[in-house]
Amino acid sequence: MTQAKDCCAPVLLVPLFASGSNVYMAWTNNDTGHWNVFFAKSIDGGNSFKTMIISSPNKGSTVNQNTEIYSSGTNVYVTWWTNKTGTLMPVFANAGIQSQQR
Repeated sequence: MTQAKDCCAPVLLVPLFASGSNVYMAWTNNDTGHWNVFFAKSIDGGNSFKTMIISSPNKGSTVNQNTEIYSSGTNVYVTWWTNKTGTLMPVFANAGIQSQQR
């Protein structure tokens, strides 16, 4: 039995959280050859986004993965897993990411 060519393509999901006209996303990316965690926020319902790296820039074989995002009040919280210390462990960041731009 053969499978269709696209049956097993990876599914890439971006965790998203929205509150009113504020939209937040967090994801990992290795387009530079090093895994980093990115965060994007929109205050206009997703029409435009401001994006930033919220993990320390990585070098070597460090992997950041499985991002999650949540907002409460004026704060946005992001978690992910990293092996930066040599052991896979969770990371939490509030990083001063305010949910409303001033």
